[in-house]
Amino acid sequence: MAAVPPPSPPPAASIEQRLASQAVAATGAELADLFEYRLAERVTIRRNQSALVPFVQASVTAERISLWNDSTGARPRRAVWITNTSPLTLDAGSLSVVDGGAFAGEGLVESLKPGERRLVSYAADLGVQVSARASETPQRIVRVRAAKGMLTQDSEQRWRRTYTIRNNDRDARLVIVEHPIRAEWALSASSKPAESTAAVHRFRVTVPAGQTTTLDVDEIKGFGVTAEMLKMGVEDLRLVITNAESRASVERALAPLAAKAAEVEQIQVDTILRQNKLQAIAQDQARIRENMTALKGSAAERRLLERYTRQLDEQESAIESLTREVAELESRHERARQEFADLVATFSFDVTP
Repeated sequence: MAAVPPPSPPPAASIEQRLASQAVAATGAELADLFEYRLAERVTIRRNQSALVPFVQASVTAERISLWNDSTGARPRRAVWITNTSPLTLDAGSLSVVDGGAFAGEGLVESLKPGERRLVSYAADLGVQVSARASETPQRIVRVRAAKGMLTQDSEQRWRRTYTIRNNDRDARLVIVEHPIRAEWALSASSKPAESTAAVHRFRVTVPAGQTTTLDVDEIKGFGVTAEMLKMGVEDLRLVITNAESRASVERALAPLAAKAAEVEQIQVDTILRQNKLQAIAQDQARIRENMTALKGSAAERRLLERYTRQLDEQESAIESLTREVAELESRHERARQEFADLVATFSFDVTP
């Protein structure tokens, strides 16, 4: 019996025609963090042949932008902002960008779940230049509160970074500026990014052709300090008033406390002045007594002794007067301190700008 040769495989063109005639589609299924594609129809590939199977064919939205951050230097990167508007997860891989019918560059894209968005850079943007500079303002008190004997100061420090973007191209540019997120700093209400990630805030800036645009990003860092009002003096209260954002309001609120604190301190100053006078008289009396001891008893020395005696007598009268004044001032100081403590116990206010 003659051997029958095996049938020859059909030409490749017939396979391509067959695949083209079929509506090959795929459905996606999530597998935990993974995913799979399932073809709607079976595809047969004969031995020693191959085929390209278009199992996912869907339109996604892409926005052309220029992407700048601290790592790009003066020149941003050309990029596309891709949003997966298909119902399927798109696998990670390389991405080729065709712009105006010509190859513009390529990049890498991570896997995209339905509805997710990614920035993918693919080339340097030689038509745009970006520079950045920072400025910082002194710390200011933005809120002062008093209650239950404690004074709380809420302060903030402001930091601004200004981005200057120059577009030397003939077409307008949409530039995405990535501003780094810093611990303990928060964006001010005037700085609103298009979106934020775990590492950066992204701001959209449209720069007309041949023009320069600036972007100001303001950040705020807050502090809180609490102090016992009984331990605060006039200078402490003056610092709170001076550094407050709403100085007039804080000054009015603290006026009763500052007045009583000033009274307490003034009585203390008056007491110290009189105590210093007493100490000076005591030292002078010691000198006079030493001089009196050295006198020999001549007529001239007797006249000097009488003079020293009158001085001692006058000083004794001054000592009596100063001693009474010191005792009275100490009593007044004690009363003033108690009045200050009573005022602190009932003192309450809350001042914000």
